Amino acid sequence: MKRFDWNNALLTGDPRVDEQHKMLFVLAAKFNASIVSGGSPAVTVKLIEDLVNYVVLHFKCEEEWYQEANLPTLSEHNAHHEDMKRQLVRRIIAIKNGQIPMTADVAIFFDKWIRHHILVEDLNAITWCKRQNEKLVAAGTLPQASK
Repeated sequence: MKRFDWNNALLTGDPRVDEQHKMLFVLAAKFNASIVSGGSPAVTVKLIEDLVNYVVLHFKCEEEWYQEANLPTLSEHNAHHEDMKRQLVRRIIAIKNGQIPMTADVAIFFDKWIRHHILVEDLNAITWCKRQNEKLVAAGTLPQASK
């Protein structure tokens, strides 16, 4: 499998999350393509900044959704988010300062991390949320969706 190729094995079953994950892969693929093709450093830095900005937005959305669902592992999930943001920001700063080259290592790091995050952390969280929802439906206590 090529790096940053989306496939249905990455679906979590939550359309909101899945659409954002797909966008993460699109942005990461653009960043990776720029590295592989030897794109200009300014363009490549802009692409990784766009990716990190979307990562931050995605994390914010996930954290809100999981908080609404009362996910019991929310603090651990959010800690994973914070760790990823720190690592990405450190890499951007190091690239901008010339401390590390813009190589595929950064893309490989992100690819491994995002797949683990989706297939382990997000899938566990969403599975728990779905079970909770099923329990509420069975008990007749599912809150009405706000409009």
